[in-house]
Amino acid sequence: MLQHQTDNSAAFVLTDAARLLRGEIDRCVLRSGLPLTPGAINTLTMIERHEGVRQNVLAEKMGVEPMTVSSYIDRLEALGLVERSTDPVDRRAKVVTLTEGVAQVFDAVGPMIASAYERAMEGIDSSAREALEGALKRMRQNLSRA
Repeated sequence: MLQHQTDNSAAFVLTDAARLLRGEIDRCVLRSGLPLTPGAINTLTMIERHEGVRQNVLAEKMGVEPMTVSSYIDRLEALGLVERSTDPVDRRAKVVTLTEGVAQVFDAVGPMIASAYERAMEGIDSSAREALEGALKRMRQNLSRA
């Protein structure tokens, strides 16, 4: 009985759909031939969203270990896509920013991600999409306060 209830709950379906969409995007990134892993692309998008973020805060927002983020940033820095600098508020901490070179990566990856999103949203009309996106933004807002 519990299995049936959880398999059809919004939380389960949302988690499962997010997993499948993330897998589709990861496959697109791998097929692109870019010298970046899906995790590195995710790191770049999170840095873009939170420009000038501390590495430890970035790891928290991504839901990964700080050492994982550090290794992504090492690779991205070697490719000239990000820069680390000392946090002006706390000299022990490092903040991460994007370089101009990242625009080419986003130009290459953007259409692939849009295509994956369109496949995921196939058969869902524009008003349902708006409602879904609005509800998901509200969920994110609610859970970000927790």
